[in-house]
Amino acid sequence: MPLLTSGGGKFAPPKIDQRKRNGQELPTDASQLPQEVQLNLGGCELIFSDGQWTSSGGTGVVRGSKKESAARKLEEENNLLKAKLELVMDMLTELTAQSRLQAKEVKMLRAKLRK
Repeated sequence: MPLLTSGGGKFAPPKIDQRKRNGQELPTDASQLPQEVQLNLGGCELIFSDGQWTSSGGTGVVRGSKKESAARKLEEENNLLKAKLELVMDMLTELTAQSRLQAKEVKMLRAKLRK
């Protein structure tokens, strides 16, 4: 469907059909919305309530996938390595400052000996 018509090159947006209604009325108030969302995946029924997914038996929170746990483990390891790197950088900075001070002292002592 061309966006530009042949008559003068004016923009003519395409006509959009109206949505079809399925016969159900939409809730007008939040109290009419369902309080729990249910999901059935491969025979395992899950219910989302109070911000957490639980199994229909109420046995507790459904665990994340292996990828999520691996990602969490890698993130923890990354945070540990960042902390170690920060510590090593602090140690290197301190040693560099000390060596520069010692080099200045050596220069001053050599200058005094030559006088």
